[in-house]
Amino acid sequence: MTVPPERAIVVTGSRIARPNLESSVPLTAVPVGDLTDRGDIQLGDALNELPSLRATFSQANSTRFIGTAGINLLDLRGLGTERTLVLVNGRRHVTSSPGSYDVDTNTIPVDLLERVDVITGGNSAIYGSDAVAGVVNFITKRDFDGIKLRGQGGVSTYGDRGSYFISGIAGKNFMDGRANVAVAVEYARANPVFFSDREYLGAQTGVGPAGFEVVEPAFRLVNGVPTPVPNRNDNGVPNTRFLPAGFTFNTVSLGGMVLTSCPAPTATNAARVAAVCTGELSPTSGGRFSYNYAFQPDGTLLRNGPENGLVDNRGAGGSALFGLGASGVEDAMLLPGIERIAVNLLSHVEISSAFVPFVEAKYVRINATQQSTQPTFIASALNPIFSINNPFLTDQARQTLQTILAPGATTFQMQRFNNDLGTRAEDHRRETYRIVAGVRGDLGTSSNLTYEVAFNYGRTETYYETGGNVDVAKFNRATNAVRNSAGQIVCAVNADANPANDDPACAPLNPFGFGAPSQAAKDYVLYTSSREQWAEQINAVAYLSGNTEGFFNLPGGPVGFAFGGEYRREDAYSAFDPFTRSGATFLNAIAVFEPPSVEIKELFGELRIPMLRDVPLAHELTLEGAARYSDYGGSVGGVWAYNFGGIWAPIPDIRFRAGYARSVRAPNLGNLFATRSETFANGLIDPCSQTVINDNPNRVRNCAAAGIPTTMVVDGNTIPWVNTAASGVSGFNQGNPNLVPEVGKSLTIGGVFQPRFVPGLAITVDYYRIKVTNVIQGLTGQAIINRCYDDPVGLDNPFCAAVFRRRDPNPLIDFTFDGQANRIPAPGQPTLNFPVLGPAFLNQPFNFAARKAEGIDFDVSYRRTFDNGIMLNLRGVATYNINREDFSFITDPSRSTRIHGTLGDPIWAANFNANIDFGTIDVGYSARYVGKQSVDAWEVQHSHQGRPPTNPDAFPFRKYPDRLYHAFRVGFEPDDKYRFYFGVDNVFNSRPPFDLTGTGAGSGIFPVQGRFFYAGIQASL
Repeated sequence: MTVPPERAIVVTGSRIARPNLESSVPLTAVPVGDLTDRGDIQLGDALNELPSLRATFSQANSTRFIGTAGINLLDLRGLGTERTLVLVNGRRHVTSSPGSYDVDTNTIPVDLLERVDVITGGNSAIYGSDAVAGVVNFITKRDFDGIKLRGQGGVSTYGDRGSYFISGIAGKNFMDGRANVAVAVEYARANPVFFSDREYLGAQTGVGPAGFEVVEPAFRLVNGVPTPVPNRNDNGVPNTRFLPAGFTFNTVSLGGMVLTSCPAPTATNAARVAAVCTGELSPTSGGRFSYNYAFQPDGTLLRNGPENGLVDNRGAGGSALFGLGASGVEDAMLLPGIERIAVNLLSHVEISSAFVPFVEAKYVRINATQQSTQPTFIASALNPIFSINNPFLTDQARQTLQTILAPGATTFQMQRFNNDLGTRAEDHRRETYRIVAGVRGDLGTSSNLTYEVAFNYGRTETYYETGGNVDVAKFNRATNAVRNSAGQIVCAVNADANPANDDPACAPLNPFGFGAPSQAAKDYVLYTSSREQWAEQINAVAYLSGNTEGFFNLPGGPVGFAFGGEYRREDAYSAFDPFTRSGATFLNAIAVFEPPSVEIKELFGELRIPMLRDVPLAHELTLEGAARYSDYGGSVGGVWAYNFGGIWAPIPDIRFRAGYARSVRAPNLGNLFATRSETFANGLIDPCSQTVINDNPNRVRNCAAAGIPTTMVVDGNTIPWVNTAASGVSGFNQGNPNLVPEVGKSLTIGGVFQPRFVPGLAITVDYYRIKVTNVIQGLTGQAIINRCYDDPVGLDNPFCAAVFRRRDPNPLIDFTFDGQANRIPAPGQPTLNFPVLGPAFLNQPFNFAARKAEGIDFDVSYRRTFDNGIMLNLRGVATYNINREDFSFITDPSRSTRIHGTLGDPIWAANFNANIDFGTIDVGYSARYVGKQSVDAWEVQHSHQGRPPTNPDAFPFRKYPDRLYHAFRVGFEPDDKYRFYFGVDNVFNSRPPFDLTGTGAGSGIFPVQGRFFYAGIQASL
């Protein structure tokens, strides 16, 4: 498309005005209708369904971290949200997460949008740091004149996720069209969805969620001795089976689960053996399995056995299913609740063509609610040891305890999810303020020289409070109850002989049975933690753009150029209330985050050289190049970014383009200065445990070199060494001020085919290859520990330097992790508790990793208006993910982890949209295809880089099946003022495969709200 010189435009990816919409970089323009013609009112969720974007931060999986509920972030090519630069009208936007530079798309106005431009490949030379994977640029409407109102409501087929959207835009042109003011106001709300709202997830019925159960254990008993199963991982028999429900906690319940152990039969303990022993032995340890006992709401104590629904497959190496244990998702949210209020102002006044002041301003408030999958729990910090004389015990419970405990026992161990105190919840308020003020204009009579000077200020303020959190010391005082001399139940500290430890406010808490705690006890132990954060961005940009039309022209036309400078300052702050950050509550102890500000000073330039035009075999031949120098100061210093490319159109119908870019991502404030904070690795699997030591070919050698034994003695039996923690293992996260910028190098090659003999048809194919080095990366506690012992060279690696094990004379404590508070010596054995000595692992980011992404994008569209006025619009977009690899093995830098084809990164993904407009009525259809994805890490059941799979029999199937989602929409316009519409998303109510919840980083690719109905009305006045 060519436009007159007086209307030359600036496209995303360049600051040079040009006569057409083409550039050397792949650009996908997404009309706003493609994002809003749906029931889901979250712009980010709609964008995350584009094949080029990974659903790393959708509404569903935004709840997996503390403080992030309701945030939508964009992740181009799955290279990380921090490597996708988000712009609004070509300018930076303040972060929504203080410490990072990520932008929550919920802060972007929806109905004020014109389109969204998505660019693949490095663009740091044009826009600065972070544009490594590419750029997503939100373009708003200009010169809006009139009034536009829209209202929409929707509900899922389950009768939940009620969603509401109301917007109004009012704009007016003045001064013969040389001035405009537009104001947009939006309100949106989506109600939360709980796990219990979906029967198939197991929370509603209490049967527990889906999962994989071991059916071929690593060990089997041979003559009573645990013996490794020969070729267990490669004998053609799946290690596991999929179960659609039943995974409950055998050791935790909502009312409290008493942990037992099965003794060796004697002449005097027949009653105890009959009450607790299952009669089966552990194939891992040879230990005797026992039934635990669960407190009921009335305080009675019942055996968690077959008579109460337990399906016990532990003797065969499987799980204890169903029964009286907690499911862990009883009160948890599947989708957070979110409410959004946004006000935007756009204005400009053309005083003269050389002086056009403009303003963009916004205020956005977002309220989000979250309830965690895990409440506070009695296990470690909340003391799990109780006296058998606790006065809250019923006579039945005490008599039962006397039967199931060892003779003479005065205490028992109980684990409990404290749902009746309130599931751990977060109530968020996020406010964003942003103003852009500047002036632009044309210089010179030919208007081939333009300038812009803009000042951009943004501030984000966040505040959140917790629900269900407890004061640890008060909780432990309240649960330690006794009777005083008057026969009243009181806290033990108020009845002992030491008046110095009295606490008159202490209200004793009854933990024995769901709903047993009194309101007074709840009021005493509960603590509302809070956190305040803010982030500020100051950004000033000035540039001059033009061409040489007045004095120099090449055969293809004048040379275009742009050059300028940019200044940016980023500040952040985050702090919990003093009591919480001291570590006195159930939340992790996190210090105040108050880093020094970061200042960036930059110079940039850009050239567009039209070599040929309208000659044989060169309808157009254009070269482009850009460069930017950025001074970050400090340890980062100065860095260069650049790109160059070209366009060649041999005939008007075919256009080829190619580009190469060197981009950068400087470390953000959190990477550099994050204060030390406690974290927990839940469900940690010690890689040196004999049950998993053969899952990697290097573990046996490295664990032996570390001195970790292969056997241990439990209850007189020598069994394989297995280190299983009963609760989360503590570690530390912190920043690293010595980080340097990441470097990205990208190559894009593509073509556009627009045959004149088929008007309206456009076919675009683009190949991309991106490699990022010096990747700033930290790892999970599990990953750090695994990499220590999986290293192909040995223990002399940075990961082992960050893993800490204790030495202890007690062989059952020896070689446990410093951050470990307990250990289950063997199945059926009581938990062994011991003090935490320090962190089990230390996690801080380093420039040690690399990432690669390679693929092909396809975009086919067809538009036609028939003679009778009927308009047809078809478009299909697809991505073939050729390669996504992560390189994170420092001592073996060529070794990679395959990402493409794993959960969240399908090899094929595609969208299709069709719309036919008859005038009064229009009908739309859309389809979304999500390809197959592996059940676990690719290397588990597939070969990679010539290495065989680590466990080809790990699961009964290797991949989750593909999914095809359908949506329909019908619109009715009785006149040019009003439009009514109705639609259905996910028409066939396709659930995530194998009951995935969508709350994980990868499973977020699957929508979880189900079939969704919506309707709305739009008025233009």
